[in-house]
Amino acid sequence: MNLLAVLIFFSFLIIGCISTNEIFVNVSVVDDFGIPVNAARITFIPINSNLASNIFNTGVEGTVNINIISEKYNISVSKEGHYSAILENYDLNNDTSSLAFNLEKIR
Repeated sequence: MNLLAVLIFFSFLIIGCISTNEIFVNVSVVDDFGIPVNAARITFIPINSNLASNIFNTGVEGTVNINIISEKYNISVSKEGHYSAILENYDLNNDTSSLAFNLEKIR
């Protein structure tokens, strides 16, 4: 095997090891009146792997932009004073660019 072939082989091996299946997703959370929910807790629990759960919090505009590995997740959204929202067995993939949740206020 010549040196160029060896270098090409290891280049592809290294690129394959460092590349991930991360995707960019915008998550928005509003209440039942359409008002953005600040500090809503969004938890992504992977279903088919040993990945750790990911937890994010919305900002004052009720949104958060995340980079996350493409995977099937159970997703829960919660905020004190609101009913939680749960999305089960959701396939987060390259076709997903945004998620929107509506949290009803507890009265």
